[in-house]
Amino acid sequence: MHEARHRTIRRNPRSLHIVRRVTPPSGGHVVYQIHEARPEIVAAAHAHSIFGKAWSAVGRLVGPITQDACAFYEDHVFFDETRVLVTDANEGAALAAALGRCKAAILRNHGLITVGETIEEAVWWFVSLERCCQSQFLAESVSTPLQVDPENARAARAVNGTPFVGWLQCQPLWRRIVRDSPISLAELHERSPRYRARPP
Repeated sequence: MHEARHRTIRRNPRSLHIVRRVTPPSGGHVVYQIHEARPEIVAAAHAHSIFGKAWSAVGRLVGPITQDACAFYEDHVFFDETRVLVTDANEGAALAAALGRCKAAILRNHGLITVGETIEEAVWWFVSLERCCQSQFLAESVSTPLQVDPENARAARAVNGTPFVGWLQCQPLWRRIVRDSPISLAELHERSPRYRARPP
C-alpha cells in the first residue's frame, strides 16, 4: 500500500489493478475472473501473510471459535488446488467459481484472498481472516477449541459479516494508512474520486 500511486494504477474493464515494475501473472488472472463472475465486487485483497499461508497448508476452513471468526461462517471456502500458481484465465475462473458468493477463500498451500464491494471491505476481511487464522493456531495449540453453534454463528455473521461492517471496521486502519502515507494514498483519493473511501 505504501507504494500505491495514481500512475501505478490501471483500470481493467471491471477492476483496478496495481501495476508494479514486475506484475505477478497470477494476480491479474485471479482478480479479473472474480470481477467477471461478480460485477458487484470492487476489490480483492491477496497476500502471502504468515498465518494465512500457514493455515492454508492445514486444509481446513477457519472454525467459528470467536465472534470475529463467525463473520466467515459459511462465507468462505477452501480452494483445494495443488497448483499454487494461477497462470492462466481458466485457473482464475476455477477460483472465481469456487469462491461463489462468499467473501473469502483459503488457497491451498498459498494463502488468503478476500473480496468486497469497496476497497476497505476487502482489506478488512483480509486483515480479520489473517487474525482468525492466528487465533485458531493459538487455540488449537492448547486444546480443541469450543465452537459457536450454527444458529448463533449465523446470527453473529448477520451482524458482523456485512459489507457495511467490513467497510466500517476498516476506517481506523484506512485513516492510519493515509496519515502515514500522505503522498501516496491521499494522491490516489484526490485523483480517483470514484474509488474514494465511502460506505457501501
